This record gives sequence, structure tokens and C-alpha cells, in this order.
Amino acid sequence: MSRVLFFAALGLLICASPGAADKLQSTGSYLSGQQLYDDCSVETGARYGECLGYLMGIADLHATLVRAGDTTCLFDIPPQVTAGQMRAVYMKWMNEHPAEWHLTASSLVISALIEGFPSCGK
Repeated sequence: MSRVLFFAALGLLICASPGAADKLQSTGSYLSGQQLYDDCSVETGARYGECLGYLMGIADLHATLVRAGDTTCLFDIPPQVTAGQMRAVYMKWMNEHPAEWHLTASSLVISALIEGFPSCGK
């Protein structure tokens, strides 16, 4: 099971290393940064739920892979942080980097989380 998760997320986490976001395009990905930004711009309804679910999914996958030893820690979200706070971090990052909105949502979320929650035991 750990290997399946590893290979499923390998591309996501390799491409999410700092500076890699500018090499990615939304072609072939599930969601672009612009699409996720649009979903996260509303504060109720299905789109809002999709936004929070997407953010929590990336954070949970990262935490699972780090605990399993399958990847290096890229960001460290304290347990008391809510999905709404992760959304705020993502939206702030996106507002500061509008030239990157066309890139993959996954890479941009990881870039935002690295900037917002950088500790990783450092």
C-alpha cells in the first residue's frame, strides 16, 4: 500500500520542490491553479467544499508519505490549523503570484504550504 501511495504521489511531490512550479503547466493535470483559486474564492457551497477537500487532500497525502518515509518533509502544518486557514494561506500566495495561476493546482498548493508552514523540524 505504501508503494502505491508513493508512486501515485511521486510526481506531485518531486514537481513541488521549491522552484519547480514554474516548469509545470496545467495540461494533463486535474486542476489548474486558476480553477482552484476560483473554487476557493467562494465561501459556501460545493465549490468551497471542493477547495477545502483539495487542500486537505494534498496536506494529508504529504503527511502520510512523510510518516511512511517515502518523501522528505516539505512543509509542517500544525495540528490546530484548520482547512479554512490552509485556504487563506493558498489564497494569499496566489494573490502574490498571479503570473503562476496557469500552473497545476497541486504544485501551487504545495508552494503555498511550503511558504506558509516551512518548519519541517528546522
